[in-house]
Amino acid sequence: MYIKNVNFYYRQILSKFKNSYLVEDLSRIIIGIDCDYLDANDLSFSQLKLKYELLAQKSICDHAGLFGIFSWNFISLLEKIPIFSSRNYDFPLFLFANAKAYLIYEKEHNTFLKFGDLKYFDYLRDDFNVFKKEKNYDFEILNCLKEENKDFLKMCEKAKEYLINGDIFQVVLSKQLCIKHQIDAFDYYEQLRTLNPSIYMFYFPSKYGVVLGSSPEFLLKIKDKEIFLAPIAGTRSLDNDCDINVLEKELLNDEKELSEHKMLVDLARNDASKFGINTRVENLFSIIKNKFIMHIVSEVYATMKENVSIFDVIEAVFPAGTLSGAPKIRALEIIRELEMCDRGIYGGAIGFLNFKKDVVLAILIRSTFFTKDRAYISSGAGIVLQSDSKKEYEEICAKRRALLLAFKNLKKENDDTFN
Repeated sequence: MYIKNVNFYYRQILSKFKNSYLVEDLSRIIIGIDCDYLDANDLSFSQLKLKYELLAQKSICDHAGLFGIFSWNFISLLEKIPIFSSRNYDFPLFLFANAKAYLIYEKEHNTFLKFGDLKYFDYLRDDFNVFKKEKNYDFEILNCLKEENKDFLKMCEKAKEYLINGDIFQVVLSKQLCIKHQIDAFDYYEQLRTLNPSIYMFYFPSKYGVVLGSSPEFLLKIKDKEIFLAPIAGTRSLDNDCDINVLEKELLNDEKELSEHKMLVDLARNDASKFGINTRVENLFSIIKNKFIMHIVSEVYATMKENVSIFDVIEAVFPAGTLSGAPKIRALEIIRELEMCDRGIYGGAIGFLNFKKDVVLAILIRSTFFTKDRAYISSGAGIVLQSDSKKEYEEICAKRRALLLAFKNLKKENDDTFN
């Protein structure tokens, strides 16, 4: 059974149970079927914690848990950071899904595991026909990119005033694209998955819209009470004709990038130590890369203290320093002042709160928020005093390149097939 067939199964499941999600990491693909949603518009964070404990007592398998999102504005529950009154799309402070059944594909053994009532699986077919049909894959970026560039440079100059005054050492500033489209969201996800495979990929439908993406960075993992953070900071764009070895050497010898990375590793260590002990850093200044971009990444570990809950740790590390800056609270205030629209899901976290008290949360980057006829893509760059603002804007463009190319490829493939 090939991974492509997992997507076929998921399409069948979606046609019967629209509240079903798909999430993929390096070892498995999990489809959560016929979910009940836990929405911040209906319950408080304290009630979410209580609900988690109650549902954990009825867990149907070791893989079961709440899958969902802490949006950027979740920070407003933790710190006195005001929320934008206007935004491009609506999404709650958190939204989690509790599945009634699970279909799990284990990559190493090429096997499927099923948990839940047979009604969730007995209609699935290996040989069901997927007929190609002509679709409208037209899309249009509604932003003026020249104006976006100009606005971003102004934001950087204002941020540098705060840097000079000593308010902050770094701040992450972002821009959001709005795209008009008539594209099927799961077609787009499959295209993105092919273009930009990553350590954590996801497709999460809700009444607000579909959150999908391929994140390269974990906000937090907890396994058997061990805390794991992996901050990413330091970037190079990869072009078709570039020498990857030369770029890697250049990146690892860039004092500005290394200094920024060290600062964010220290911030991650500080966050981990709030509810952890024996904090340590491993694999400092490692390189990860995909087709489009190269990053510096390091690993931070700690052991959870006694009488600490997973929610304590989540609150301590959210949002990631790599999406906010340092010091974190002042950077958040400056982001709120300088950015001209609400971040929505961008910079938040998506993943599992396993009922065994393990956690996997990826940062919501390299992601797209889909509504029926609009899609929203955000990307950001870390600004320090030595930053070249024009290069930081180029970094923003590089980070969203795969997300935009997925739109272009869908249109081209459709045009080539039916013209």
